[in-house]
Amino acid sequence: GDGTAWVRWEGPSQRGVDGFHVYRALAQTGPFGRLTATPFRNDILMYQDTMVTNGVRYFYRVTTVDQGGNESAPSAIHDATPGPNMGPTVVDEQIQFDPVTVWSSRGSPYILRDDLAVVPGNLLVIGPGTTVLVEKAPPGEYPKYIRVEGRIAVLGARGVITGMTESDDGMVTIQSADAMPGRGDWAGFRIFRESPAGGLGMERSLGRYDAGTIFHRVRIRHGGAPDFFNTPHVVDVRGDPASGVVRDWRSSLYVSRVEISEHLYAAVNTGTVRDVVLRDVLVQDGGTAFVLPYSQSLLVQDVTVRRLAYIGSLHMNGEHTNYGLVS
Repeated sequence: GDGTAWVRWEGPSQRGVDGFHVYRALAQTGPFGRLTATPFRNDILMYQDTMVTNGVRYFYRVTTVDQGGNESAPSAIHDATPGPNMGPTVVDEQIQFDPVTVWSSRGSPYILRDDLAVVPGNLLVIGPGTTVLVEKAPPGEYPKYIRVEGRIAVLGARGVITGMTESDDGMVTIQSADAMPGRGDWAGFRIFRESPAGGLGMERSLGRYDAGTIFHRVRIRHGGAPDFFNTPHVVDVRGDPASGVVRDWRSSLYVSRVEISEHLYAAVNTGTVRDVVLRDVLVQDGGTAFVLPYSQSLLVQDVTVRRLAYIGSLHMNGEHTNYGLVS
């Protein structure tokens, strides 16, 4: 970003994580200086470095600190070069993902002119302050969508706090590119695989980071598809591409500080993901909030729904419940 470098890493598999230390250098060979005075810990394993200069290449590495105060060996080294905004960036069907592709505020807005596929083995990260605009499909065609068979992490960040007000500069925004946007202008996300470890899971006090698809500090508008399509939901966890079945995912769906509005059908459909975390979520001016079928564990905190046709439905232990109308 402009005057900012974001450092993002994948969580360790073990429990008992107290936090992480982040180190920075001006050369890949070092020396590395520690940026964190105390072990850094947040929900999604992302650190903002604002003490940087545009055009300068920085190198980062991370260590894990356990609850006994023991520090691990350092991670692999990754680099970042902050710079001014150079968007817009047009994305069409010709895009070829590198193993890791990062969409940042530097290239924002990203304009999707066709369906987008994250192929197996590849990772797409949509970073803080980024806007994605999805062009509306011609009449009679299926709305455009983002198909994830690899991995995806949509990661906004806190804005500037002034008094009791926080700006939305750090949020990721994904919405219709149409001049007169409306519900169902684009279909949403179709998720077929698990994304990188990152979200603090059910056992927060134990310092366990679950693998899973992550949407954090994101605003999603105008999504969903008409009911004659079989994948109408905005964030839609689907099955294996071949069989249509979600195969015993050892993963979670982590949705935190997310606003989904002006949508058709469900804002979130979780498939049969093992753990679902819905924390500080606002769903408004749409069809349904949640469809949560057969998830083994469900954590819901501070969820607000407004002006919806239905709250949603829940399948647990073979039982099915429909929630009522919302005015």
